[in-house]
Amino acid sequence: MLLVGQAALGQFPAPPSWTVVPQTQYFDYGPGNGQANLNGTQPPYNYNFVGSNPPQVDDQLGCTWNTSDLTPPPYWYQFVGWNPLLQEYTWSPLSGPVMRGGNGAPAAVGSWYQPSQTFRGIKVIASFVPGDFLSSPFGESAAIYYSQNKCFGGDQEYGFSYSPDVGPPVGGMSGNYEVVSFYFSQYTNCPTGQLITGADWCALGTLEQSPATGVGHNSVAGCGAQVGFLLPPNPSHGNYWYNFTAWAYNAGTSGSPHYQIAAQVTDAYTGAMAWQIIADPANKTTTWSSVSPAGSLTYQDNYNCPSSYTPFNTGQLLSASGGIVVGISSNGDTDPWNTSSGTVAMTSTFVYTGN
Repeated sequence: MLLVGQAALGQFPAPPSWTVVPQTQYFDYGPGNGQANLNGTQPPYNYNFVGSNPPQVDDQLGCTWNTSDLTPPPYWYQFVGWNPLLQEYTWSPLSGPVMRGGNGAPAAVGSWYQPSQTFRGIKVIASFVPGDFLSSPFGESAAIYYSQNKCFGGDQEYGFSYSPDVGPPVGGMSGNYEVVSFYFSQYTNCPTGQLITGADWCALGTLEQSPATGVGHNSVAGCGAQVGFLLPPNPSHGNYWYNFTAWAYNAGTSGSPHYQIAAQVTDAYTGAMAWQIIADPANKTTTWSSVSPAGSLTYQDNYNCPSSYTPFNTGQLLSASGGIVVGISSNGDTDPWNTSSGTVAMTSTFVYTGN
């Protein structure tokens, strides 16, 4: 039998009840961009694109490599060089503070919200403010998402993003429609590809197995699935203020569970549904279903993680720890725009505890 509050396979579940979560910590890795310090302030919060990447600084959330901050595995390693005695390349575990900014690393502004209890869903009242979002090499993007840990290194994630690099057209707009993405991922931000000399690298085990080739190291790279969808101005006020919500649930039975993720966007003023979809991470061929309105997708990628990886643990999200991230980032060393370019604004964050 189905548990209370569930929906059968193929049926969109009823939205849950939400509990407000206060802002936990604000971070800013971008100099001189006019961004207001949001610590201790009241909403609404505006996050603006940085003007350029700063010199490298310690992570402002207190993250350190290969500790419980990053909930290993995966473990992070740095390239050391060629060992002439062993005739092989060598790597060593990364240690010390996680560094942000500089050397092409994303400059970012945002907030981390960490509930005191476990939870199974997120809701953020927010607006991806239309602006000149630049594509590569600047890689500008704004996002609202769940992160398994506050360091965003090899974690499990799901949420919404707005960027011209993940779906046409440049600028993130199609007429007066925003092109928004919903995604889920695992081993997020782990570098792609096999062992690369000169690069950091994620592994599920130690490096002693085969340092020369990487074979047998259980290397992992970020992977998952995403869809792009068209989001019009809301009918009630003609702006882009919406409730962005997503939550995990059991579409099976108590004896035979089948865990999925529901994503829904509703008018921030009236609650009217604007868009929704179901993600099934256990299904590699038909990952997405129950999209509404029909024809709203601009693209879709099915779950693409290698079969050798541990499957995406959707069931774990029913009692997740971690937090909610709202922010904006740019990969470019020099962003030609000022603070009048892309912005994400938000008023409140919520969690669904499942109670």
